Amino acid sequence: MASRLHRVARSGRCESRTREGRTTSRVRRRLACVTVLSLSALLVACQTMEEVSRIYLRATPEGRKLLAKWDRYAELADVLKKYHDDGDLGERDVLAVLKAAGVVPARAAGRPGAPGPPPPEAAQLAAGRNAWGWPLKAGVVSSEYGRRAARPHHGIDIAADTGEPIYAAAAGDVIYSDNKMSGYGNVIILKHDDKTTSLYAHARRLGVRRGQRVARGAPIADVGSTGRSTGPHLHFEIRVADAAVNPRSVLPKSRF
Repeated sequence: MASRLHRVARSGRCESRTREGRTTSRVRRRLACVTVLSLSALLVACQTMEEVSRIYLRATPEGRKLLAKWDRYAELADVLKKYHDDGDLGERDVLAVLKAAGVVPARAAGRPGAPGPPPPEAAQLAAGRNAWGWPLKAGVVSSEYGRRAARPHHGIDIAADTGEPIYAAAAGDVIYSDNKMSGYGNVIILKHDDKTTSLYAHARRLGVRRGQRVARGAPIADVGSTGRSTGPHLHFEIRVADAAVNPRSVLPKSRF
Protein backbone atom coordinates (compact mmCIF):
# COMPACT_ATOMS: atom_id res chain seq x y z
CA MET A 1 0.00 0.00 0.00
CA ALA A 2 2.81 2.41 0.91
CA SER A 3 4.57 1.68 -2.36
CA ARG A 4 1.38 2.38 -4.32
CA LEU A 5 0.83 5.68 -2.47
CA HIS A 6 4.42 6.67 -3.19
CA ARG A 7 3.93 6.01 -6.90
CA VAL A 8 0.70 8.03 -6.93
CA ALA A 9 2.37 10.93 -5.12
CA ARG A 10 5.36 10.89 -7.48
CA SER A 11 3.01 10.78 -10.47
CA GLY A 12 1.12 13.76 -9.05
CA ARG A 13 4.34 15.75 -8.64
CA CYS A 14 5.36 14.98 -12.24
CA GLU A 15 1.95 16.01 -13.53
CA SER A 16 2.17 19.17 -11.43
CA ARG A 17 5.62 20.01 -12.83
CA THR A 18 4.36 19.32 -16.34
CA ARG A 19 1.38 21.62 -15.83
CA GLU A 20 3.66 24.32 -14.39
CA GLY A 21 6.00 23.93 -17.37
CA ARG A 22 3.11 24.26 -19.80
CA THR A 23 1.82 27.30 -17.89
CA THR A 24 5.26 28.95 -17.88
CA SER A 25 5.62 28.28 -21.60
CA ARG A 26 2.20 29.79 -22.29
CA VAL A 27 3.06 32.87 -20.21
CA ARG A 28 6.31 33.35 -22.10
CA ARG A 29 4.55 33.04 -25.45
CA ARG A 30 1.91 35.52 -24.35
CA LEU A 31 4.54 37.98 -23.13
CA ALA A 32 6.36 37.66 -26.44
CA CYS A 33 3.12 38.31 -28.30
CA VAL A 34 2.36 41.35 -26.11
CA THR A 35 5.87 42.74 -26.77
CA VAL A 36 5.54 42.27 -30.51
CA LEU A 37 2.06 43.81 -30.49
CA SER A 38 3.30 46.77 -28.41
CA LEU A 39 6.18 47.44 -30.79
CA SER A 40 3.84 47.07 -33.74
CA ALA A 41 1.37 49.48 -32.14
CA LEU A 42 4.17 51.98 -31.52
CA LEU A 43 5.31 51.73 -35.14
CA VAL A 44 1.75 52.12 -36.39
CA ALA A 45 1.26 55.09 -34.07
CA CYS A 46 4.38 56.78 -35.47
CA GLN A 47 3.22 56.10 -39.01
CA THR A 48 -0.25 57.35 -38.07
CA MET A 49 1.16 60.59 -36.61
CA GLU A 50 3.13 61.17 -39.81
CA GLU A 51 0.05 60.42 -41.89
CA VAL A 52 -2.13 62.71 -39.75
CA SER A 53 0.44 65.46 -40.27
CA ARG A 54 0.38 64.88 -44.02
CA ILE A 55 -3.45 64.85 -44.07
CA TYR A 56 -3.47 68.14 -42.18
CA LEU A 57 -1.04 69.71 -44.65
CA ARG A 58 -3.03 68.44 -47.65
CA ALA A 59 -6.08 70.35 -46.38
CA THR A 60 -4.86 73.72 -47.72
CA PRO A 61 -3.06 74.88 -50.86
CA GLU A 62 -0.22 76.31 -48.75
CA GLY A 63 0.06 73.03 -46.84
CA ARG A 64 0.18 70.98 -50.04
CA LYS A 65 2.91 73.24 -51.38
CA LEU A 66 4.94 72.88 -48.16
CA LEU A 67 4.47 69.09 -48.14
CA ALA A 68 5.68 68.83 -51.73
CA LYS A 69 8.71 70.92 -50.80
CA TRP A 70 9.55 68.68 -47.82
CA ASP A 71 9.25 65.58 -50.01
CA ARG A 72 11.50 67.08 -52.67
CA TYR A 73 14.11 68.12 -50.10
CA ALA A 74 14.04 64.59 -48.66
CA GLU A 75 14.81 63.18 -52.11
CA LEU A 76 17.68 65.66 -52.55
CA ALA A 77 19.06 65.30 -49.01
CA ASP A 78 22.37 63.72 -50.12
CA VAL A 79 23.05 66.71 -52.38
CA LEU A 80 21.81 69.37 -49.98
CA LYS A 81 24.00 68.08 -47.16
CA LYS A 82 27.00 69.24 -49.19
CA TYR A 83 25.86 72.88 -48.81
CA HIS A 84 27.32 74.43 -45.66
CA ASP A 85 29.91 76.92 -44.42
CA ASP A 86 33.25 76.76 -46.22
CA GLY A 87 35.99 77.41 -43.67
CA ASP A 88 36.11 79.71 -40.67
CA LEU A 89 33.65 82.54 -40.14
CA GLY A 90 34.69 85.81 -38.51
CA GLU A 91 33.43 85.37 -34.95
CA ARG A 92 35.48 88.39 -33.82
CA ASP A 93 33.32 90.55 -36.10
CA VAL A 94 30.16 89.11 -34.50
CA LEU A 95 31.44 89.82 -30.98
CA ALA A 96 32.35 93.38 -31.96
CA VAL A 97 28.74 93.98 -33.10
CA LEU A 98 27.40 92.45 -29.89
CA LYS A 99 29.71 94.67 -27.84
CA ALA A 100 28.51 97.77 -29.67
CA ALA A 101 24.91 96.74 -28.97
CA GLY A 102 25.65 96.26 -25.25
CA VAL A 103 25.11 92.50 -25.35
CA VAL A 104 28.74 91.55 -24.64
CA PRO A 105 30.88 93.27 -21.95
CA ALA A 106 33.85 95.19 -23.33
CA ARG A 107 36.34 92.75 -21.81
CA ALA A 108 34.81 89.83 -23.78
CA ALA A 109 34.69 91.47 -27.19
CA GLY A 110 37.09 90.08 -29.75
CA ARG A 111 37.58 86.86 -27.79
CA PRO A 112 36.40 83.96 -29.95
CA GLY A 113 35.07 81.10 -27.85
CA ALA A 114 34.57 77.48 -28.91
CA PRO A 115 31.12 75.96 -28.34
CA GLY A 116 31.01 74.54 -24.86
CA PRO A 117 28.44 73.70 -22.20
CA PRO A 118 25.46 76.09 -22.54
CA PRO A 119 25.50 78.95 -20.03
CA PRO A 120 22.81 79.00 -17.31
CA GLU A 121 20.64 81.34 -19.37
CA ALA A 122 20.33 78.70 -22.09
CA ALA A 123 18.16 76.59 -19.81
CA GLN A 124 15.75 79.51 -19.54
CA LEU A 125 15.73 79.84 -23.33
CA ALA A 126 14.92 76.14 -23.72
CA ALA A 127 12.11 76.48 -21.18
CA GLY A 128 10.55 79.18 -23.35
CA ARG A 129 10.41 77.15 -26.57
CA ASN A 130 7.04 78.69 -27.45
CA ALA A 131 8.81 82.02 -28.00
CA TRP A 132 10.97 80.49 -30.74
CA GLY A 133 10.37 79.07 -34.21
CA TRP A 134 12.56 77.62 -36.95
CA PRO A 135 13.97 80.25 -39.34
CA LEU A 136 12.99 78.18 -42.42
CA LYS A 137 9.73 76.36 -43.13
CA ALA A 138 11.52 73.51 -44.92
CA GLY A 139 15.08 72.40 -45.59
CA VAL A 140 17.80 69.91 -44.69
CA VAL A 141 20.23 70.42 -41.80
CA SER A 142 23.59 70.03 -43.54
CA SER A 143 25.85 70.74 -40.55
CA GLU A 144 25.08 70.53 -36.84
CA TYR A 145 26.30 72.69 -33.98
CA GLY A 146 29.61 71.66 -32.38
CA ARG A 147 33.04 70.58 -33.56
CA ARG A 148 33.49 70.25 -37.31
CA ALA A 149 36.81 69.28 -38.88
CA ALA A 150 38.59 70.16 -35.61
CA ARG A 151 37.03 73.64 -35.64
CA PRO A 152 34.08 74.99 -33.65
CA HIS A 153 30.82 75.45 -35.52
CA HIS A 154 28.76 77.97 -33.57
CA GLY A 155 25.38 77.29 -35.19
CA ILE A 156 23.56 74.98 -37.56
CA ASP A 157 23.50 75.09 -41.35
CA ILE A 158 20.16 74.50 -43.10
CA ALA A 159 20.35 73.91 -46.85
CA ALA A 160 17.41 75.02 -49.00
CA ASP A 161 16.58 76.54 -52.38
CA THR A 162 18.09 79.89 -53.27
CA GLY A 163 15.50 82.54 -52.51
CA GLU A 164 13.71 80.53 -49.82
CA PRO A 165 12.34 83.01 -47.24
CA ILE A 166 14.22 83.29 -43.93
CA TYR A 167 12.05 84.11 -40.91
CA ALA A 168 12.85 85.73 -37.55
CA ALA A 169 13.16 82.88 -35.03
CA ALA A 170 11.84 85.16 -32.27
CA ALA A 171 10.71 88.75 -31.91
CA GLY A 172 13.56 91.24 -31.68
CA ASP A 173 15.37 94.34 -32.86
CA VAL A 174 17.71 94.36 -35.86
CA ILE A 175 21.16 95.35 -34.61
CA TYR A 176 23.03 94.39 -37.79
CA SER A 177 22.03 94.03 -41.44
CA ASP A 178 25.06 94.19 -43.73
CA ASN A 179 27.86 92.18 -45.37
CA LYS A 180 30.98 93.45 -43.58
CA MET A 181 31.62 90.37 -41.43
CA SER A 182 34.37 88.05 -42.61
CA GLY A 183 32.94 84.86 -44.13
CA TYR A 184 29.30 85.43 -43.21
CA GLY A 185 28.26 87.15 -46.43
CA ASN A 186 24.97 89.03 -46.14
CA VAL A 187 24.02 88.65 -42.48
CA ILE A 188 21.36 89.80 -40.01
CA ILE A 189 21.61 89.83 -36.21
CA LEU A 190 18.52 90.21 -34.03
CA LYS A 191 18.63 91.20 -30.36
CA HIS A 192 15.83 89.54 -28.39
CA ASP A 193 16.61 90.77 -24.87
CA ASP A 194 19.57 92.17 -22.94
CA LYS A 195 21.69 89.05 -23.56
CA THR A 196 20.08 86.93 -26.29
CA THR A 197 20.71 87.28 -30.03
CA SER A 198 20.20 85.25 -33.19
CA LEU A 199 22.20 85.42 -36.41
CA TYR A 200 21.22 84.60 -40.03
CA ALA A 201 24.08 84.37 -42.54
CA HIS A 202 24.86 83.79 -46.25
CA ALA A 203 21.61 85.44 -47.35
CA ARG A 204 21.06 86.34 -50.99
CA ARG A 205 19.02 89.40 -50.02
CA LEU A 206 18.52 91.31 -46.78
CA GLY A 207 14.95 92.42 -46.15
CA VAL A 208 15.25 94.47 -42.93
CA ARG A 209 17.26 97.46 -41.75
CA ARG A 210 19.20 98.16 -38.57
CA GLY A 211 16.93 99.59 -35.87
CA GLN A 212 13.83 97.86 -37.20
CA ARG A 213 11.60 95.81 -34.86
CA VAL A 214 10.47 92.42 -36.21
CA ALA A 215 7.95 89.88 -34.96
CA ARG A 216 8.54 86.16 -34.65
CA GLY A 217 7.96 84.56 -38.05
CA ALA A 218 8.41 87.79 -40.00
CA PRO A 219 10.38 87.36 -43.28
CA ILE A 220 13.75 89.07 -42.92
CA ALA A 221 15.92 87.72 -45.77
CA ASP A 222 16.26 85.08 -48.52
CA VAL A 223 18.48 82.01 -48.57
CA GLY A 224 21.66 82.46 -50.60
CA SER A 225 25.31 81.44 -50.79
CA THR A 226 27.19 84.67 -50.05
CA GLY A 227 30.41 84.66 -48.03
CA ARG A 228 32.26 81.41 -47.34
CA SER A 229 29.69 78.90 -48.50
CA THR A 230 29.61 75.72 -50.58
CA GLY A 231 26.01 76.22 -51.71
CA PRO A 232 22.68 77.85 -50.82
CA HIS A 233 22.00 77.50 -47.10
CA LEU A 234 21.30 79.43 -43.92
CA HIS A 235 23.90 79.55 -41.14
CA PHE A 236 21.86 80.14 -37.97
CA GLU A 237 23.22 80.97 -34.50
CA ILE A 238 21.74 81.71 -31.08
CA ARG A 239 23.94 83.37 -28.46
CA VAL A 240 23.58 84.30 -24.80
CA ALA A 241 26.01 87.21 -24.37
CA ASP A 242 29.15 86.00 -26.21
CA ALA A 243 28.46 82.25 -25.78
CA ALA A 244 26.99 80.23 -28.63
CA VAL A 245 24.09 77.93 -27.72
CA ASN A 246 23.01 74.83 -29.64
CA PRO A 247 19.90 76.04 -31.51
CA ARG A 248 18.28 72.60 -31.18
CA SER A 249 18.21 73.08 -27.39
CA VAL A 250 16.03 76.15 -27.87
CA LEU A 251 13.95 75.61 -31.03
CA PRO A 252 10.79 73.48 -31.02
CA LYS A 253 11.07 69.83 -31.98
CA SER A 254 10.54 69.41 -35.72
CA ARG A 255 11.30 67.20 -38.69
CA PHE A 256 14.49 69.20 -39.50
